[in-house]
Amino acid sequence: MPNVFQAFRDMEQTARMLSEDVIASYNLVEQISSPFAMRVYIRSVFTFIEGNTNAIQNLLLVANEQGSYALSEEDRIALSEINVTIDSRGKASSRKAFVSVGAKFRFVFRLYASMVREPVEIKVSGAGWQSFQKAIGIRNRITHPKSMEEFSVSEEDMVVVKTAFNWYATEIMRMNGAFIVPDSP
Repeated sequence: MPNVFQAFRDMEQTARMLSEDVIASYNLVEQISSPFAMRVYIRSVFTFIEGNTNAIQNLLLVANEQGSYALSEEDRIALSEINVTIDSRGKASSRKAFVSVGAKFRFVFRLYASMVREPVEIKVSGAGWQSFQKAIGIRNRITHPKSMEEFSVSEEDMVVVKTAFNWYATEIMRMNGAFIVPDSP
């Protein structure tokens, strides 16, 4: 398992690589403005959001394992995304837990905020958060379509997704600006 410094660097590299994908897909939309290009952009935005959130999640788990950040047992289990059940025969089994994008982001962000030198709260009262919630619905619609109409992406959808991306990126940058980067080993 990497150390905290490596996990932080991995988080930065993930954000950099996936933001390049978002930029490239947005440029594709600007060049050809097709439904395909718009769907690629939306998928790229959510790959960035989920990949970056997962990298922060990994940082939290590594920091906890190495003793530089203490998670509660509940938070550690929730970050591990595992559900454990015991059947009627007394046998335990585990399976991957499903956590929605919005709930996971708020949970991971709350924990990440507690690692920084100046507590930062996520801004969930404005248009950015509302766009984020709407954008999740748009992403779900185009990735799990139930009809041909659900493949379509409107200009309004694009504005919502762009606003959501900008809000998410701004929130992460605010958080990273308050983060105390660990010394290199």
